[in-house]
Amino acid sequence: MGWKKQLRLKFALVGLCLVGVASTATAQTTNCGATVLSPANHSVSVSPQPNIASYNPFTGMATQSVTITVARNGNGVNNPCRLGVYIEGGLTTKTLANGANSLTYDMRVSSTSVLFPTGATVTNVVVLTMARNQSGSFTLTYEVPASQLVAAGLYQDLNAEVVVANVTTAGQINNAPALRRRVSMPIQATVVKACQLGTPTAPTLAFAATDIPNGLPNEGTTKSTQMTANCTAPTRVRLTGQALQPVIATGARPNFDNFINYRAVGTFGAASATLTTTPSAQNVDSAGYNGAANATVSGTVNVDVNLKKAQPIIAGNYSGVLTVTLDPNL
Repeated sequence: MGWKKQLRLKFALVGLCLVGVASTATAQTTNCGATVLSPANHSVSVSPQPNIASYNPFTGMATQSVTITVARNGNGVNNPCRLGVYIEGGLTTKTLANGANSLTYDMRVSSTSVLFPTGATVTNVVVLTMARNQSGSFTLTYEVPASQLVAAGLYQDLNAEVVVANVTTAGQINNAPALRRRVSMPIQATVVKACQLGTPTAPTLAFAATDIPNGLPNEGTTKSTQMTANCTAPTRVRLTGQALQPVIATGARPNFDNFINYRAVGTFGAASATLTTTPSAQNVDSAGYNGAANATVSGTVNVDVNLKKAQPIIAGNYSGVLTVTLDPNL
């Protein structure tokens, strides 16, 4: 992706609530116990698997709706019992990893996080109340917040799990291993190759009449501007433009030009593109990229422009647009 600058909850069949671990239980319910939590007596499904296929840090938070369903079969207690469900991340922080790089994420039901890093204290769970041969589900939102400028690529937490735990009649999650089951739920997000360009320090490069003495441009006069650039991957620089055209249409005359060509040089790290205009629009790309494979944070794009001398210029005001593009996909 390039950047250019011109110079509610859902449930069925069973009760669902989101509570803190010290909440009060419903009187008619009972403990689920180890029999219900046996893998042979309950199942957990996740649909779809958490995977944000296109995360662009410059375009806002990326989200995905994920539904988790827990089902009981005919074994165990018949009375409705309470199962607490939450997500445990495979890392000690709420992050996805790609080598040394990381990406913060969360899992929420409404506005409440149900994601807890490895070793963290669980403070909120989704409670599903169900009898035998019933199932319950809830939808959570998988979030990757905006503005995380990291290198493009696949970020993962392959050890994340859905945790289903017995909730006692006192409203507590039972920590006994036999009363807590874990189901693998890998979490992924792909950071796309993209760039963002800031506002030019000089949005307009103005050449005065004194820069065109006797109608002939002074090629030694250079006007410059800079832009801050952020990229998730190495990028090329593209310059797009054409000769300056008269603001008021001016017909051609023998031995005079009714346009002004210019030379523009755009540099970003090791990437450099040079555009020498003609009356027709054209693109020029840098031969190489700005740097090694990684993200660029607060880099600087420099643009220098000077007019080109040819035949004398017909008097008047001339203007044009030079477009600077950073695109790692070029």
